[in-house]
Amino acid sequence: MRRTARRSRAGTIPCDPIRSVFAPFLLLLFTASLGISHVQSFAEDCPAHATAIYWNTLLVSGLTVGPAVGLIAAVKSFQSVIQMSSLVAIAAALILGLGIGHAHRTVA
Repeated sequence: MRRTARRSRAGTIPCDPIRSVFAPFLLLLFTASLGISHVQSFAEDCPAHATAIYWNTLLVSGLTVGPAVGLIAAVKSFQSVIQMSSLVAIAAALILGLGIGHAHRTVA
């Protein structure tokens, strides 16, 4: 008996599981490498210190955000998670905007 690929309702073949797993991983890898390069550009004299701060921040934020997302979604809804993350992103943009003038000062 010949097996054929099952088609979804829209008439397309379902997504390859390898692509669906590796595409987000590659996006994360790309953004992490851009982020580390950006952070290291501010600390040209000590890139190891900048790398440590960057990766520790990623780890701590991942450990705190995961349970927070689950708790907010369980208590409210996933729409509330998106709203809360939008508020945090706006606050981070404001803090970054306020500190943009102080980024290029040299310490004597």
